[in-house]
Amino acid sequence: MKKKNLAALALALTCLPGLVFGQKDLKIQINGKTVESKPAAFVEDNRTLVPLRFVAENLDYQVTWFHTSQEILISKENPEQKSLDRVIYLKLGQKEAFVLAQEDLDAIYKAGSEEKHQREKIIQALARAKKVPLDVKPVIREERTFVPLRAVVELLQEKISWDQENYTIKIQAKEVKTDEEIAYTMLYTKLSSDYKKPPYKLFVVEADDLNPPIKTNFYRFDLVEDHPSHRLTLVRYGVDLNKGHFYSYDVSSDQWILDPKLN
Repeated sequence: MKKKNLAALALALTCLPGLVFGQKDLKIQINGKTVESKPAAFVEDNRTLVPLRFVAENLDYQVTWFHTSQEILISKENPEQKSLDRVIYLKLGQKEAFVLAQEDLDAIYKAGSEEKHQREKIIQALARAKKVPLDVKPVIREERTFVPLRAVVELLQEKISWDQENYTIKIQAKEVKTDEEIAYTMLYTKLSSDYKKPPYKLFVVEADDLNPPIKTNFYRFDLVEDHPSHRLTLVRYGVDLNKGHFYSYDVSSDQWILDPKLN
């Protein structure tokens, strides 16, 4: 019954008239905090579309874009268990998504971040995946992938509600993590699979004297070689949760730079 009520609520949200949203700005609130979506959510054909990466990463999911094949992978990684909890596959131009079977997730995780190997495992897993219909196809707008709000409910399996008075979509995760924990997972997911094995570890940096490029929601982490006799810091990373950008600290120039390998 709960699942039916949730789906009904999501359907109601997607079918609100576009004219109404034209009169007021649509707001999104995630885990009790109002977040600014850039680009903003919009209404098309009486469907509210939201930027997939923006919503997913705020709910501790990661989004991988395969440019050549126009495919999208949404994954929830568990750094402590070194495994994937959930993987969802979408493709531009298709009105369906695929939730990959649990028994296939380990092979995808072990394939690492190399696109060719990862895609091979994903294609093999699609035969056993659960197909979920979408109201509308994913679309590209301002270089971002947008999906209908109902897809967010069905695919990410989170609680959602509509605040009519404040024109606000409220999304509440089943497991609420701190911003620092979300930043950690975002960075960990981006690392090469080699750096997810001993002796490498990722540590939170509580404070340092390096001036951050962003004043708020900027979190620092050290990638280290952790040996019994010594610990060697390889890279100091920074994660900007405002825009989802990844930085590394360049010692030679004494400044933070956007990391080309992670962005």
